[in-house]
Amino acid sequence: LQSLDSCLGCDGKRADGIIRPTNSCGSCSCPRPLCCLECLSRLFATDNKDLTAKCPNCRFEFCMDDVHPIVDEKNVD
Repeated sequence: LQSLDSCLGCDGKRADGIIRPTNSCGSCSCPRPLCCLECLSRLFATDNKDLTAKCPNCRFEFCMDDVHPIVDEKNVD
């Protein structure tokens, strides 16, 4: 069991949001959660271009449909 890391954006919360492409709007494939859902939402709200934003780690695009909450830490990878 791997525990969740601290959020890259605020460093105060657990990185409980993961970007997994679910349709053709995103191409990020970072293997681990890097940010909390709040920071991912804020990033999307400020970086939003054509309904996409850039992943803070790999800089590939994602859309809000690609953001998923981590419900069970055992299924992170």
